[in-house]
Amino acid sequence: MRVMIRPGLRREAVGSLALIAFWRGLTSPEEFEQPEGLSGIEIDELHPQILEEAVRRARGLSRHGAMRLAREIQDSLAPKLGELRKRLAAYYTLRPVARMMARAARRVFGGSPEISDPFAGAGVTLWEAVMAGLNPKLVLASEIVPEAALACYATVLTALRGDEEVLDVRAGDSFRTLAGEESEVDVILTNPPFTRWELLERDYRSFLQSEGPGASEDLRGQPSLQAFALALSE
Repeated sequence: MRVMIRPGLRREAVGSLALIAFWRGLTSPEEFEQPEGLSGIEIDELHPQILEEAVRRARGLSRHGAMRLAREIQDSLAPKLGELRKRLAAYYTLRPVARMMARAARRVFGGSPEISDPFAGAGVTLWEAVMAGLNPKLVLASEIVPEAALACYATVLTALRGDEEVLDVRAGDSFRTLAGEESEVDVILTNPPFTRWELLERDYRSFLQSEGPGASEDLRGQPSLQAFALALSE
């Protein structure tokens, strides 16, 4: 079964794969292997034509070109999500805000913290953290939109100049992918979803009430996803 890339996000997916191919020095689609630090998206299940396009794109990249492509992917992805953007509250962090958060983290935690973004989008916040001078020992991220998770992995990999060892990016619902996560990080840099309770699907509300973070604490009333996000961060 092939992983389907949304037609409107094909360019971003190809670009993300091209960045991975560039930093790995791949010369053919057959050389693609699943990154250890990327889960929830199986590279070998993507359509071969997408992998071929990615390798061709990677051949023309330089380091400077890779940095430029990474920013282009981050900036172009969110506006293309359409209705999905509203339903998932996928309003990704504005770059100046991410930059401010990153600089604050740099001042408080120094140069090599373990950092996490449980609602990572296309990786803008984590990118700006590295650009601000952080040299993280661990980058733990999760993102519900698969194409955005792929972009997050590829663009943060680019910010790290190809260092895959510290990356742990998970495609999927953070309230599930990070449930029971025992790893502790030094700093969480994130822009949590603010979707109102009444806008959530009934089955998802039931899941949050019974299994979501903070469920055992009996969150009162009709909390937005932000309340569960804060519980997850704890």
